[in-house]
Amino acid sequence: MSTYAKKIQLIRNHYNHKIKTHPHNTAIHTEYALFEELLNEYNRSRTIYENAVAHNHSNTNLWKNYACFELRQCDINRCRSILERAVQMNPREISLWLFFAELEEDMMNIAGVIDVYGRMVAENNTEDCYWHAYNFYLMVDDGLANEVLKTMDEKFAGVRIKVEKLVRMNDFSVVPALCDRWESMDDKTYVKIVDKLEKAGRLQDAFIFVKRGKYRFGSKFFKDQYKKMSTGVVDEDDDAHCSALLCEAARLEEQKEICAAEQMYKGLLNVINRKYRTKSFILYSKFLIRREKLQLARKTTDERSPST
Repeated sequence: MSTYAKKIQLIRNHYNHKIKTHPHNTAIHTEYALFEELLNEYNRSRTIYENAVAHNHSNTNLWKNYACFELRQCDINRCRSILERAVQMNPREISLWLFFAELEEDMMNIAGVIDVYGRMVAENNTEDCYWHAYNFYLMVDDGLANEVLKTMDEKFAGVRIKVEKLVRMNDFSVVPALCDRWESMDDKTYVKIVDKLEKAGRLQDAFIFVKRGKYRFGSKFFKDQYKKMSTGVVDEDDDAHCSALLCEAARLEEQKEICAAEQMYKGLLNVINRKYRTKSFILYSKFLIRREKLQLARKTTDERSPST
């Protein structure tokens, strides 16, 4: 045996000993497999990888390294076979599914990518998985993307999903739901919604988000939009309108129309105008006290009436 061959054998013995001592240390397996690959000993590399995944089947990086090895040998079928085994043994590991999908995309196999994403969302019913699938479908099939978006809305009903339905599908039915969850959106989302609604001619809806943006963020964009739109759209949350509603509630209470007055106060508790929302809360609390006193007085009168 030549000196070179002896050195190679010594290195192999060293790696074999380390693997025997640390069978779950995947870095050693990968290093050993790469060493054999550099020597063009591809079958030895495969054997090392196979031994490694047998002992560490849940290690995602190990599967990826194994697949990349076959990719370097230009053996796409072997690479697919490895990733197929990987996702079957680790169906909850999203990174393996995405790696598989990326491989198919690099191979220009659109049908393969769609199949991988379809299986991924079937195995992992999470919003994150659906978004990955949706973002790819947007590039290749609008119909399929819209289908996935509808499914996402049915399953998760998140704000981001509803905004996407509004922007992508012109689904204005989501506007009330977005109005109810306005505090969970950032200013960029507001701008996107306002732009879409304004272009669609839904100025009243757009104005609602402009007002909320103005009161919540106070940025120049929302202030300028408010000035531009407030002349042509009714603002139900400005000081004058809220003040008029409070006066109307007081008038109704004075005329003993208690139920109508209460509804008026309750409506004012939901206005965007923070100053009048706070003021309404205080006045509504006082109204409830007066109502309780009135009901108690009536009850006392009713109890005394039979004895009289």
